Amino acid sequence: MKYKMTKNHNTQQRLYAIRVSVVIQAFCPAQTIVSVDRFIARNPLLHIASTVSGNRRTTTQSNDIEELRMNKKEIAVQQQLKEFLLDKISEPLPTNVKIVEGSIPIVFFGNVEKAEIATLSLNPSNIEFEHNGVGRCVDRKHLKVSDSQKLTREQAESVYQSLLLFFQVNPYKKWFNPMNKLFQSKGFEYYNDKIVHLDISPWATSNKWNSLSREERESIIDTSIIKKVIEKRRIKKLFINGKTAFNVFCETLSLNTNDIQQSTFTYTTQNGNNRSFIIYETEIFGCKVVGWNLYIHQGCPQDLVKKINDYL
Repeated sequence: MKYKMTKNHNTQQRLYAIRVSVVIQAFCPAQTIVSVDRFIARNPLLHIASTVSGNRRTTTQSNDIEELRMNKKEIAVQQQLKEFLLDKISEPLPTNVKIVEGSIPIVFFGNVEKAEIATLSLNPSNIEFEHNGVGRCVDRKHLKVSDSQKLTREQAESVYQSLLLFFQVNPYKKWFNPMNKLFQSKGFEYYNDKIVHLDISPWATSNKWNSLSREERESIIDTSIIKKVIEKRRIKKLFINGKTAFNVFCETLSLNTNDIQQSTFTYTTQNGNNRSFIIYETEIFGCKVVGWNLYIHQGCPQDLVKKINDYL
């Protein structure tokens, strides 16, 4: 770094100017020339402030450095979430509940690394793994691993990647497309990586959820996945389909009923009959939770779609 000095500087001021130039270099590496006048030479803070405020390149570099730090932090958080999910994927099948043979815990559906909102239901269907002989994601059958064996890191990684691409390969459209229609008018879809789907339990059971005993359900519920995804991905909206799923969610997380807001709406069917639906609202893990009592796969009034869209 070079420094310029105006006339009439004494030896002490010259020595000071050299010291200032060293400090400026430390704070502002883009500054190549430092001009020190008689007034500012007596005040190092003024000199540093005047240099920094007048140096556009340094401001830009500082912004770039801050952005880089934020990106590194984001990458680190994303890696923490991935490692957590890989550990969950690696787990062997539970032995106290009849789980679909050759399956894996589906800890998410879709691009969990990019999603902005999430949907939630009870647990995966056995149809999630294969349809008409075509697999939907990598499972234990593909990996040729027994149900009692823990997956290796490499095997878990292959499952993870297949879940990221779930909606690009062979998704369960009969279930996901009706859900997708609730949000697509606002630009949110499973198919554009803006929605990730989660389940209260990641395990696909051979019997339907309602056929399981209370003990069996509780043994396979894992809300730590929901919590981790919401917090690490900073998911701001979670949508829950159906009264059963919403009630199980609230019960599992011990939510106070006083913290749940209910709103009832009336609509008219095509036959001219009046019907009603309920919207539930609460918050958990810093995320807005919206649920409804109707199971949309059994019919979804347009009024409900409009109300859900109001939250997006």
